[in-house]
Amino acid sequence: MTPYVSKKLQKLRNKYVAPFLHAYRLKKERERFARSSASEAYREGKDDFALYRILGNDLPPRHRPGQTLANLEFCLVNEPDFEDCQKWWVVNRIFDDNRRRDILACLEDYGQNYVTIDFDPSEYARIENDPGLSPYLDGSREPLAEKARNRALLAALRPKILYAVNNNGARNAALEHGRKRAKWILPFDGNCMISGRGWRDIRQTAKQRSIYPYHVVPMHRLTDNERMLDEHFSPACDEEPQIMFHRLSGERFDPRLPYGRSPKAELLMRLGVRGPWDHWEIDPWDIPSAQSCSDWGRFTVSDGWVGRLYSGNAAQETGKKSSVRRMTHRDDGILRAIAELDKRYGSSDTRPDM
Repeated sequence: MTPYVSKKLQKLRNKYVAPFLHAYRLKKERERFARSSASEAYREGKDDFALYRILGNDLPPRHRPGQTLANLEFCLVNEPDFEDCQKWWVVNRIFDDNRRRDILACLEDYGQNYVTIDFDPSEYARIENDPGLSPYLDGSREPLAEKARNRALLAALRPKILYAVNNNGARNAALEHGRKRAKWILPFDGNCMISGRGWRDIRQTAKQRSIYPYHVVPMHRLTDNERMLDEHFSPACDEEPQIMFHRLSGERFDPRLPYGRSPKAELLMRLGVRGPWDHWEIDPWDIPSAQSCSDWGRFTVSDGWVGRLYSGNAAQETGKKSSVRRMTHRDDGILRAIAELDKRYGSSDTRPDM
C-alpha cells in the first residue's frame, strides 16, 4: 500500500529533493560517459561551426509586421564575422510572397548563404484538421473553460500549424544540412544574434568540453537591439535557451510538435535540462514527451550566450506576466494566420466542423 504523502510534503520534495537527485544523477552520468570509449569520437576533428538562423512568418500580434526583415537587416549590418564559423539562413515556409521576396533580396544583397523551404499552397489546401479533438470541442467528453477550449482548437489545427510554421521541421533540416559542413551545428531561431564576446565564449566552451554532444546556449530577450553592440553587455539569461549539436549527436527535434506546444523545450526535457518548461501546462490532447533519451545528461551549459532581438512589443518581453502575454498573443497570431491561409487557399474552415 502506497503511504500517504501530504501536499505540503510533496511540494517540498519537488522543490528540494527532486533537484538534488537530478543533479546527482547528472553528475554520475557525465562521469560514466567521460570514461567511456564513445566520448572519444566527439573529441576528434577541428572545432568548426555552422550557424543557422531560421526565418519564418511574422504572426501579429505576437510579432510586429515586418519584424523578421528588420531584425535580419540589423543582424547583417551589426553582427561580426565569427572565427571558424560559416553562417547560413533558412527561409522557412514564408507564405506572404512580398515578405519572402524582400527577405531573399536582403540575403542576396549581403551575399549570405541560405536554403529555402517553400510553402506550397496546393499542399496546404489538402491538409485537414485533426478529428481526434471532436469530443473536447463539442462538449461530449467534458466541458472546457474558454482558455482550454482555445488550446483544444489549436490542437485540432495541429496538422496545418505544423506545415505552415514548421519550427522543428526547419530545425531538423538545418541539422542535416550542417552535419555535412561542420563539427558543430547551431540551428537557432531567426531573431537570434550573437555578440563577438558571446561567440568567443561559445567557441571556447565547445573546445574545452567537446565530449558533450549538446551545448545549451543561454538566451536573453532584448527590448533594445542596440544593447547587442556593447561588448561589455552581460545580461541575465533566463529565457528558453538555444541548443548547439555535435555532428555525431543522435537526438533531433520532435517533428510532431507544433509552434506553441514546447517544440524546443521538449528536447531540453528529453536531455535532462531542467527549467521552467518542467512545469508548463500539459493538456490531455498534447503529444506526450519522452521522459528521457539515450543521450540523457550528455549536455553542458555554454559560457556564451545569445540575444533574442526585439519583437516590437516591450510588454511581451519584460514584466511579471510577460510570458503569459507572449503565449496569448502567440496563440492569437497562429489562429489569425491559419484563418487567412484557409480563406486564401480554400482549405476547410479554421474552426473544425463538429
